[in-house]
Amino acid sequence: MKTQKLEIKAFEKKLSSAAAKNRVAGIRKFCFQVFIILSHWFGRLCEWAVAFVLFIILSLPVLLFCVVRKIINGKEIFSRKTIYGLNGKIATIRFFNFFHIIPSYIFLFFHVLTLDIRLIGVSIKELGKDMRTVGDTSLYIEKPGIFNLWFLRNSSRIGHEGKMQVELEYTFKRGFIGDAMLLLRSLPAVFFHTSSKETFEQISIMGVTFQNLTMKKAVEMLRQGIAEKKQGKVYFVNPDCFNKTVHNKAYFKTLCRADYILPDGIGVLLACKFKKTPLKENVNGTDMLPYVCKMAVKNKYSIYLLGARAGVASAMAGRLKRTYSGVNICGTHHGFISDEKERNSVIKDINAVAPDILLVAMGTPAQEIWIDRFAPELKAGVIIGVGGLFDFYSGNTPRAPRWMREIGLEWLYRLLQEPRRMFFRYIIGNPLFLWRAWRSRRSE
Repeated sequence: MKTQKLEIKAFEKKLSSAAAKNRVAGIRKFCFQVFIILSHWFGRLCEWAVAFVLFIILSLPVLLFCVVRKIINGKEIFSRKTIYGLNGKIATIRFFNFFHIIPSYIFLFFHVLTLDIRLIGVSIKELGKDMRTVGDTSLYIEKPGIFNLWFLRNSSRIGHEGKMQVELEYTFKRGFIGDAMLLLRSLPAVFFHTSSKETFEQISIMGVTFQNLTMKKAVEMLRQGIAEKKQGKVYFVNPDCFNKTVHNKAYFKTLCRADYILPDGIGVLLACKFKKTPLKENVNGTDMLPYVCKMAVKNKYSIYLLGARAGVASAMAGRLKRTYSGVNICGTHHGFISDEKERNSVIKDINAVAPDILLVAMGTPAQEIWIDRFAPELKAGVIIGVGGLFDFYSGNTPRAPRWMREIGLEWLYRLLQEPRRMFFRYIIGNPLFLWRAWRSRRSE
């Protein structure tokens, strides 16, 4: 009997303990839900307050200009667009009637105040221009925003997989802190943005002509060249490269003999903007590498790594194999080739495996001159000069975080890493390049 009473008491104790735990869990769940709701409305309140301040400060001078223009020549103050709003419903919003996107978008802050759109969200999609595609439902559930990840990436011309993928990245990662950081990153991006819709397949700066392509098109161009068994010499040009062509005529002639030249860096983007020939994307070698590896895996192409210091190429090969399952790194060799005997040995090693893609990382202009001279002796498909790519990807040299690249400050990160070596290249070289590009534009 005594044992039964003890068992009953123990059971009652367990029940009360379980009930207490359930109450605590319920309280925690309630508190969490309250926190989520308060965070949501706090975020909305912050959005409304920021939109109010920006509307008051920015809209009055633009509105005054539009009113005066209306009186003088009768041009309408506002233009209207029909867009997809909340849950994909059709809505009409007004813009200031300007050709340039920045002053025209200022009136959108008023629509944030009236809760028609958000300050930060997915991009504004216009009815009739933005076509619906499979898998885009999550992009139409919430209201669109003035500031968005697509505007940021499109302004800085960072290579991407397409608008839908960029938008989905935002919807899956969004949050109050993330939105605040997106807003801050978007402010300098406005400086890089161009309203011009006209693009050119090729752009010439300082006598160097390069292809104006998206990342997807550039990688497809490489794939097509390999498939057609055509050897192609591919180089990237940044402001420092353009500056070197002024005094290094051998390098300039080498670039002129290239099969493909691709733009690299925010300085080239700005030069193209001043020239009114907008860049489609900043197609640099470091951003291109993941796309090239995926393309190589899909098509069973082989890659050979030539360049950097001893051990760097092999370290990079190991990382590529871990990151991209099935990638075929058919050989590696360092880039410090001391004599003709070693050079002949390297060429023989490359020819023995006949890679579809040969990446050469010897620094500019040495790599381009080396490729130009020895390409006829190489059994390789696409030969690409990639500069410091091996050091970046092997982990020897850390690359600037994504947010710095999105606002065009990768150069500052490199400068802080190596101030003595990079001072002339960035502090003197970048403004010098922009001046030279502006002067060459006048003479064209």
